[in-house]
Amino acid sequence: MIKDLLIAQLTDIHATMLGVHERNQELNMHLWVTKSTTLGGHFCDTVACICGWQALGNLENFPGATAWATNDTTTPSGVAARLSGDLDGTCSKVFGRNCLAPSIHDGDTYCRRRYAEDSELFSKKELRHPHLNKEDPTALEAADFIALCIKKVKRA
Repeated sequence: MIKDLLIAQLTDIHATMLGVHERNQELNMHLWVTKSTTLGGHFCDTVACICGWQALGNLENFPGATAWATNDTTTPSGVAARLSGDLDGTCSKVFGRNCLAPSIHDGDTYCRRRYAEDSELFSKKELRHPHLNKEDPTALEAADFIALCIKKVKRA
């Protein structure tokens, strides 16, 4: 079921963000990858956005990213691009349009907030979440917002 896939994708991203936080790594919403790495190791001091960090982690629930990761010319940023496409596509199938995914991974604060508003999933109070309103939210703030998204998807 497609809703289960979306929950699995969000759960994977949530776990990754918690790991980034626990290891005191940087989350940068504007950059997918700032230095080249290999996909063999997770949490390898790469500064990356949400999709960038996930590209270095579990790809099991991201079919486009998984297929790209097996390519000999794989780069973390290429995997991250396909991963965001996977998440965008799953959200579109669940909700008939895609506003939820970019509220999670868009690099621009204004856009994250607008997408969250357009999703019609969040209350006015929830729309004040730091992930939607800070230029550079922390990994823990991102994880908290993703946990909220999981709850919203389960209720939808």
